[in-house]
Amino acid sequence: MNQKILLPALLIALSGAAIFGASLVKAQDSSTARGPALLIQNLAQKFNLKQDDVQQVFDSTRSQQREQMQANFEDRLSQDVANGDLTESQKQLILQKHSEISADHPQGSSEWQALSPEERQSQAESKQADLEKWASDNGIDLKYFFQGSRGFEDRGMMGRGMGKGIHLDD
Repeated sequence: MNQKILLPALLIALSGAAIFGASLVKAQDSSTARGPALLIQNLAQKFNLKQDDVQQVFDSTRSQQREQMQANFEDRLSQDVANGDLTESQKQLILQKHSEISADHPQGSSEWQALSPEERQSQAESKQADLEKWASDNGIDLKYFFQGSRGFEDRGMMGRGMGKGIHLDD
């Protein structure tokens, strides 16, 4: 798969998810809730529940989903090691780098929100270049770094949720 297509698309998706998460927090603080915050508010009202309790269920579910995604990612890497596609050392490097990047998500921060689209693009391109250099230095194909990339690669598509996304065969 062409990494020049995959990396920017994934960075955009991560940025969008982080911005969406930040808007959730903002929406909860205002009287005009939207998206999941509105759903939480409506569920609490409809079923006469405490909004904090409904929020805890959503947060717990999100946490469980993240844990499952991480476990699936580790399982795929273990299978790649078993297949001889990666070494155990490379697997550990990928897990470490993945953890570092996950912990260093600027997109939800107020600093990120204050940046212009051009500045955000510049930062994303810089991070992409850093990641490509890291992968090259460690002899790792970036397809092993992204959780869902290989599953979509086999079908020639990426991000096809809700019937949309980028179709790489076009």
